[in-house]
Amino acid sequence: MCGRRMHAEGWRASMSDEEVSERAHAAAIALCEALDALDDARAVAALNAEVLVRVERALGANSRAEPLCAQHPLFTRLRAALESKSAGDAARSRQNDQLQKEDRTTKTVRNEHEQEHSSLRESAGNQTQAALQTQQAPSAPESVDNSAPSLPPEYVVPEVWTGVQDSGADTGLFGAMNQPNSGTRELRELDIGQHPYQLYSIGTANGIRAAIAFEELGVEYDAWYVDIMQREQFASGLVELNPNAKVPALRVVSGAALASAPAQEDTDFRVFESAHILLHLAETFPERGLLPVGKAKRAECLNWLFWSATTTPLIGFGFGHFYRYAPIKIAYAIDRCTVEVKRQLSVLEQQLFGRTYVLGDELSIADICIFPWVYALDAGYKAAAFLRLNEYPNVARWTHTMLQRPAVRRGIRVNGFAPDAIRGRHSPGDFQAA
Repeated sequence: MCGRRMHAEGWRASMSDEEVSERAHAAAIALCEALDALDDARAVAALNAEVLVRVERALGANSRAEPLCAQHPLFTRLRAALESKSAGDAARSRQNDQLQKEDRTTKTVRNEHEQEHSSLRESAGNQTQAALQTQQAPSAPESVDNSAPSLPPEYVVPEVWTGVQDSGADTGLFGAMNQPNSGTRELRELDIGQHPYQLYSIGTANGIRAAIAFEELGVEYDAWYVDIMQREQFASGLVELNPNAKVPALRVVSGAALASAPAQEDTDFRVFESAHILLHLAETFPERGLLPVGKAKRAECLNWLFWSATTTPLIGFGFGHFYRYAPIKIAYAIDRCTVEVKRQLSVLEQQLFGRTYVLGDELSIADICIFPWVYALDAGYKAAAFLRLNEYPNVARWTHTMLQRPAVRRGIRVNGFAPDAIRGRHSPGDFQAA
């Protein structure tokens, strides 16, 4: 590098200022053309601080030529890319440092840019050779980097969001459904049937969870179809049942139906969020065995119940939306969600190794909570080939086992979308009548 720099300074000394500027300009154009021939990742990977300094010098930031670098688009482009690369490298470095803290060595990890926010707590007693290390996670930048590519290309992240800006977020299959405010959109009461449990749902993955639980328990219930495409979830009766205006939602209308409660207790209440409905039903009917007894087994069941509740929305509202329903296909969004979905499948694949069901030999609400979203990857989003689901043989075997259960098959039919689906379920005979 030193020899090349000396050579460059030699030919500069023999040239006029005008010739230096012309040659620098030609070099800048050539570099732009070279960068345009590369994809962004390769171009950024080739950058470092020395490259930026040399480009700055070549563009005239010296005593012999006009200082062109400040306004030259090439320099601006390189500087923005380098800053983005440096920020990414710094973030990865901080993450690696934080992982190394698990060794609890005596070395204190500090980030000089966040030093005033970091703290060091020395261990007490005779532990003079060790320290408890703390380090804040990398904080968000003070402002959004609008130098990054946008979609649409002209989009600039505003300081304050004031509404959808031609992004297509208010179009497509679900666009008009979403609004930034909650509440009722129409006044309409909910139908009520003859059974103690009134389920309001549609045959999405979350709705299937609740229906399967009822069918597995053998508990009588009324299931009412809520057409979310017609915005029926925003009716006043449903919003009273679930302020979040989502289905499934459950109304318990008779305390006498609660096997563990006196007839006069809890005579009318609501249960919303599908995982909560599963937990409520399993606790109400413990003799059916969907929630294991014993602290350790119960805790393990709830581990997987809440794992599903907190991670599977990424399947629907993330992967499923951008892969299947979004009005535009965004590679970044699809790739990011796909990585996470496949990671979740890998977690489940390992858990199911040597087990018939998630916890072992017996079905539980953990299986009922996880299954519908895994089932939806193929049945709903038609993504089996895209996700290479054949890479997860334990998941495939478990899915097949679940589908062999009559109660699971009935639950899928309740307010579902397949040809054998039934709209509304009020007695076991509804399945034969359909």
